[in-house]
Amino acid sequence: HHVLRKDIFGQRTFQCAIVDEVDSLMLDKGHHVVYLSSDMPALKNLNPLLALIWATANQYSKLASGHIVGRKYPFHQVALEQIKQEGLDESTVLQMAEDTGVLANDTVMEIRRKPSLLDEKIAATANVAADKLVEFFRAVETRFPSCRFALHNLNTDGSVQELNRSSSGSGQRQVSLLLNGGFC
Repeated sequence: HHVLRKDIFGQRTFQCAIVDEVDSLMLDKGHHVVYLSSDMPALKNLNPLLALIWATANQYSKLASGHIVGRKYPFHQVALEQIKQEGLDESTVLQMAEDTGVLANDTVMEIRRKPSLLDEKIAATANVAADKLVEFFRAVETRFPSCRFALHNLNTDGSVQELNRSSSGSGQRQVSLLLNGGFC
């Protein structure tokens, strides 16, 4: 509210401030321009918030087909959400990922010993090929018949290619777009 110890907003209120790359002026609804004559160290505290806003906004994109791709989730979370069995823990799904080659050998054992490694180990799937993810989701479908996935991949030209045309069994298929880094 204060710049150079002067009340610049008066009775006006706001809920959120977004500061872009402009570091020498601020706009107030296009009506007033406030020039900042000195660095504002407090703006450094906004960096995590701005990074979160940027990351969230960048999760949505429009494909050449006109479809909009939404939030991205790690492959194991997509599978876990579709499995309706009680008592099933995350390590069971991760073990299936290890068995199909999505995760390196002994990864699940390391995660069981030290759960804080999960994010690091999932990040290590950055170079996993789409066919390995297809193999993983087929294994999930085989083990859990209530789960059905319609898997797609984004080609270099922006078109969407279906990776598993036929899926036996009944039930609604969860549509997933397989992306680099083990994300869906």
